[in-house]
Amino acid sequence: MLIDGESWILHGRADGLKCIDDIPSQIVEIKTSSLEFEELSANTLELYWAQAKIYAHIIMEKEGLSELSLKLIYVQTTTNVTTEKIQVINQNKAKDFFNEVIESFTNWIKLQHQLKKERDLSINNLNFPFSSYRQNQYEFAAAVYKTIALNKKLLVEAPTGTGKTISTIFPAIKALGTSKCQKIFYLTAKQSTRQVAEETLQLLVDHGLSISTITLTSKEQITFAEEIDIPDDENPYYLGYYDRLRPALMDILTNEKIITRQVIETYAKKHLLDPFEFSLDVSNFCDLIICDYNYLFDPLVKLQRFFTEKNYGYTFLIDEAHNLIDRSRAMYTKEISSEEVKNLLDKLHSLPQPPQEVVNKLNTLLNAFDLIKEPLLNYQQRDVIIEEKLSSITKKLMYFCDFVTEWLKENPEFSLKDELLELFFTAYTFVKVSDYYTESFRTHLLITKNSELLIRVFCLDSSSLIANSLNLGGSAVLFSATLSPLNYYQEMFGLIDDSLLYQLTSPFNESNLNLLITSYIPVTYQQRQHSLTNIITAIYTMITAKTGNYLVFLPSYTFLKQVVVAFNQAYPHVDTIIQETNMTRMQQEEFLKQFVSSPSKVLLGFAVLGGSFAEGIDLKTGANL
Repeated sequence: MLIDGESWILHGRADGLKCIDDIPSQIVEIKTSSLEFEELSANTLELYWAQAKIYAHIIMEKEGLSELSLKLIYVQTTTNVTTEKIQVINQNKAKDFFNEVIESFTNWIKLQHQLKKERDLSINNLNFPFSSYRQNQYEFAAAVYKTIALNKKLLVEAPTGTGKTISTIFPAIKALGTSKCQKIFYLTAKQSTRQVAEETLQLLVDHGLSISTITLTSKEQITFAEEIDIPDDENPYYLGYYDRLRPALMDILTNEKIITRQVIETYAKKHLLDPFEFSLDVSNFCDLIICDYNYLFDPLVKLQRFFTEKNYGYTFLIDEAHNLIDRSRAMYTKEISSEEVKNLLDKLHSLPQPPQEVVNKLNTLLNAFDLIKEPLLNYQQRDVIIEEKLSSITKKLMYFCDFVTEWLKENPEFSLKDELLELFFTAYTFVKVSDYYTESFRTHLLITKNSELLIRVFCLDSSSLIANSLNLGGSAVLFSATLSPLNYYQEMFGLIDDSLLYQLTSPFNESNLNLLITSYIPVTYQQRQHSLTNIITAIYTMITAKTGNYLVFLPSYTFLKQVVVAFNQAYPHVDTIIQETNMTRMQQEEFLKQFVSSPSKVLLGFAVLGGSFAEGIDLKTGANL
């Protein structure tokens, strides 16, 4: 068939075709899942029958038949119970259904063609959004473009002030417009850098770019408050979700370009859709996706809709890439303890009638823990690291997860459901990560103060895992202000034989840098308290040298509070602001807004190294420390 100037072939294979005297009389469609037939939603059944109806139309058109029988055979995988349903459809109804499906499909094809045509035209006319390039910025952008065009991997160390975000996004979008790639993923470690990417894209849109972009937010952060603790089969944002999805997608894609969390929430409310699921469905139609590292690298939350197999059309832009090493190791490090099992058992035994099947499964787990703990006790070893994967406990945990999945289906109102699910997810993540166990992993066995056994699987070297994820796309650019030495990071990313290295010099005049080292103040952990007086005196000496904005970074929140208390007691007249733990995005923005241009008095900020203010932020002009 011809749709908007393109030829499309509709094909499929029916599970069964029954004929009488070589004339088709019945189409058989076979479906399987773990649910009972009565538990299947109306939408699911509609999809099951839809396939058979499409086949019916094609066969009736070809054979000149007036009607066909449709049989749906459903097999519940957990019990092998088979359910059969039959309906008869005539030629006119099958044709009407077929045409309705094709019309809907045609509208989507036309919309995508229209959006792509507008996108490519705007990209062709798009100029760099600033009057000139900074030092080395043009060369940086050119290297990114060539990397994408050649399906390579590029590691770039670009000092602060280079303009890394625009230097990667702009050439990537140019490559998109010339079909050098099909979809761009901008992956970040922090919320602040996601915001910078959004602002950069908005700048390009303001300069004429027409592109669909989305920022993905974690389910925990974006779920509406009224959805929390409501079962899916009672949640109004899930019930009838797919009935409302199509018009919602059409609405947001035709009216929005930069789709942020706030935009998703607005349209999700408007169309009564779960915002997280809606954001994932919208991402299918977006040209550029901004998201956290874990959506590509974490085996537990990886976007399966994109990253199940290699796609040469994907380009990965990895911001602040130096964070990826520790983050990826943490993704492949999970633990579980016998104490968690015992705690749940104690709660079960407090019930008037504890479910014996669950109690038995938990006791089986405890026995498995005891078998591992016994030799440690015999050899008086409370803490040991071994190279082997403990397959015995992993299998027991896998069986436990399978049991809980089925048991909770039969007992959805169980009073300790949340507690059981908590242990289930702990066990599931442990099993999932254990599946990746190689010589780069170790197992840590620890007998705790409560004489319980803690088992931790942890990753020593995640380089091959990072490389495997990066190889799911065609090209990747990993960039940061701190990637020295480049050869080390090249090895840590598993890209020794498949990457290019590029190191830029700072665009700022070196004479503007004033590096002062107070070698007379020891700040090791043991000496910090003793050095407090000298530390706050050094800070005060610095800020009184010139009026302006200052930001002091400390290695931990505990030390930060000690320094702040001592400084405020000694110099109460100085205005100070402090980074708090677990600050919301709005609180972070309010913190930064207090640093104004050309201040009339000193403002001293205290923050934590490695925190949200440690990198990827723009402070107002002034004397900044």
